[in-house]
Amino acid sequence: MKVIKNIEYCNGQHLDIYFPEQKPFKTMIYFHGGGICSGSKDDETCVDLMTHLAKKGFMMVNVNYSLYPATKFPLFIEECAQSVKYVFEHASEYDINTKEIYISGQSAGAYIIMMLCLNSKYLNDLGIDVNSIRGFISDSGQMIDHFNVQHYELGIDPWLQRISEYSPIYFVEKTIKTPPILLIFYSDDMLNRKEQNMMLFNLIKFYNPNSDIEYVELPGGHVEGSAKLDKDNEYPYVKEVIRWTKQR
Repeated sequence: MKVIKNIEYCNGQHLDIYFPEQKPFKTMIYFHGGGICSGSKDDETCVDLMTHLAKKGFMMVNVNYSLYPATKFPLFIEECAQSVKYVFEHASEYDINTKEIYISGQSAGAYIIMMLCLNSKYLNDLGIDVNSIRGFISDSGQMIDHFNVQHYELGIDPWLQRISEYSPIYFVEKTIKTPPILLIFYSDDMLNRKEQNMMLFNLIKFYNPNSDIEYVELPGGHVEGSAKLDKDNEYPYVKEVIRWTKQR
C-alpha cells in the first residue's frame, strides 16, 4: 500500500495519505481522538484503522492538529478546516473526486468534525461549501461543550454539561440544512454521550424532517468500534462506514 507521510498542510501541522489499490475511490479525511490533549495520526490503532479503510477502497487522509495545553479554541478546528482545503486544492494531484469526500473523526476528532459540519463558517471562510461534503461520520463525538475546552478555556469542571458556542449543537437552527450525517455512539459510552447524540439527531430532524441523518448504537465502551477488532478481525466502525457510504 502506498502511503505518503507527513505532508505539511498548515502551521507546521501534517497529514498522511493512504492510497487504495482500486479506482475509482472515495476519500475520507480523518481526525484522531484523544480529548484535544493527546493522540496522534501515528498511533498504532489509528494507523491500523487507516489501513483497513484503504483496503476497503477509501483514500484516507489522516490528520494531526494542535493540542492542549499549547493550542487555543478554535485554532485546532481552523487547522482541521485547512486540511479539508488542502484536499480540495490538491484533488487533481491525487485523483480525488471532490464529489466523494467524507469527513470523519473519533471522539475529540468527532467533536471537531461536527463543529465543521454545523458551524459552516469554518469551511465557508475557506471557500468550501459544507454541503459539498458527501457526508460526516462522527464516532462518539461530544455534541455539547467539549470537556477539555471547558477545562482549558474556562477553567471549570470538565464534566459539567454546558451548551454554548463551544458546542456543535449550539449551531442547529430552524434553517438548518446539513450534508448527510452518521452518528455512532456506544452502549457503555462516556457520560451522556448517547443522550447528546440523540438530542442532536432529534433537533435536526425537528427543524428539517428530510435531513439525511442516522444514528447507530454499537456495543461496548467509548470508541470501542474503532479501537478494537471484532470476531471477524474487522473494526465495527469500518463495517458501519462501508454500509452507510454505499447507501449514499
